[in-house]
Amino acid sequence: MEANKIKHLEFIQATITRMNQNSFQIKGWMITIVPVIVFWMLDAYYLQQERKVRGIYNDVAGISPEASNMVIRDFEMPIQKYQCGKYCYFNVLGVILPDKNNSYSYYNSMKKFKILEENIKADYVPIVKWEDLFILYGR
Repeated sequence: MEANKIKHLEFIQATITRMNQNSFQIKGWMITIVPVIVFWMLDAYYLQQERKVRGIYNDVAGISPEASNMVIRDFEMPIQKYQCGKYCYFNVLGVILPDKNNSYSYYNSMKKFKILEENIKADYVPIVKWEDLFILYGR
């Protein structure tokens, strides 16, 4: 076999080996990342459902603001009526973490997330503090 052909085959084999290693590394990351994303999405779904049921509770108890107070018959669970605002799935997904000084200055300086800022002010997006995470997961 010619020397150029052998070099060409070695070049191809090196590329195949590199692709195999990259594939293996990606699979390793996916085993770690995919469950976290699936957990995050499922958690957001159940938080959304919880907010809807809390909305029903508040309306039945008569403690909702007048603008959102709905008339609900006895033993009715109309979660389909609670769709927008704080009951929206995408409003449950977002979380803003403060920096280690418990400050949101990095967020305030970005000024790119107007809708997120409005959702935080309306209490639709939870704010998680570092000490809460440390208590929950240990230091």
